Amino acid sequence: TIVNDDPMPAAWLSRFGRTVAEQALDGIAGRMAAPRTAGMQGTLAGQALSFDGSAPGTVNGLLADRQGPLAPAEAGFGSHEDRFGNAGFGATAVTARELLLGSRFTATGARDGSGGSLAFWGRAAQSSFDGREGTFSLDGEAATGMLGADYARSRWLVGVALMRSEGEGRFRDGDPGNPPPALSGRPEAHRGEVEASLTAAVPYGALRASERLKLWGAAGYGTGEVGLKTGTGEGLGSDVEWSMASAGLRGELLTPRSAGPAVAVTSDALWARTSSEKTRGLAASDSGVTRLRLGVEGSWRVALEGGGQVTPRVEIGARHDGGDAETGAGVELGGGIAWRFRGSGWR
Repeated sequence: TIVNDDPMPAAWLSRFGRTVAEQALDGIAGRMAAPRTAGMQGTLAGQALSFDGSAPGTVNGLLADRQGPLAPAEAGFGSHEDRFGNAGFGATAVTARELLLGSRFTATGARDGSGGSLAFWGRAAQSSFDGREGTFSLDGEAATGMLGADYARSRWLVGVALMRSEGEGRFRDGDPGNPPPALSGRPEAHRGEVEASLTAAVPYGALRASERLKLWGAAGYGTGEVGLKTGTGEGLGSDVEWSMASAGLRGELLTPRSAGPAVAVTSDALWARTSSEKTRGLAASDSGVTRLRLGVEGSWRVALEGGGQVTPRVEIGARHDGGDAETGAGVELGGGIAWRFRGSGWR
């Protein structure tokens, strides 16, 4: 009988589950902030798609005509896929993962008789993580593809996102040059590789409680598998369950008409749980993580001669992480600039 006595698989699954939850919320946050303009827009391998032969870089003219600062999903600092895999115009070969990470779409229908609109969307995200618990260390990478649909009417928005996540990484217990006495007999058994997959559904909703206050929430559940391969070549596997819940608010303290400053306060809370079943040679695991955030976003929209605009943006927030992964307080900083030329198709 082989029973694992190191932190695996709980240590790796807790970070994988947290990463997937954050990727889901990034995508949902982008949907909640996106305009409900009827039409279709998207990118393929990082390049804008045009569906009506309009100016380069536009989709039905929507990208060139859109008003206001960038939504969180487009700002760059909040979206994983903007940091990974977007192919340039000079790219000669694109892998399947790069194609996925550089692609997204949104198809929004016209308003119906009750004043609501239905939209379908898709996007992908990729991010990495690492951690250490005493002499135990690990790292990993998670990629998630999302397909969703939502319906907005008056002050309400409700929707659901279907997700497929894949993760892989490595783990090691002890310093290979100076292993603890407990590991000196079989040090290769305390290192190896890990893979995981997860399929989940995440319903979400938002309510504009007033002209300046928006409330939102999301909850999700999914199942999958995790597999470990130790340095001895032994393979271990188990089924995985994942669940998450999150809620937040956004309050606009200052909103510009056509130009000027904008200030907003944001806050959210996240809880995620990932567990695996007991199998031969692998103990059961159950781990949970929490995240609390409070931040301020600021931007300044400046109108340009000829009808374009430039919008610098900065955000700062405090966060606290708890649970079975990294814990403690920290600070998040972000910034960017959006430059748009009206009528030219460039942004």
